[in-house]
Amino acid sequence: MKPGRVSRGSQGWLMTAVAPWGENAEDAYDQGLVELGLGDTRLIEVKGAMLPLNFEATPPRP
Repeated sequence: MKPGRVSRGSQGWLMTAVAPWGENAEDAYDQGLVELGLGDTRLIEVKGAMLPLNFEATPPRP
């Protein structure tokens, strides 16, 4: 690229981290997936929900 020109695309990699290597086996596995561009594949169990005030459950409509 010539000096003074602005590149329109990315010329590098965006590096992210889950945890330092070797912290534990699960974090090392997740970090390896992130480094390969596969993201974090851990399953996170969700319990409960955030609902608006005065929320009322209603039965499904037929």
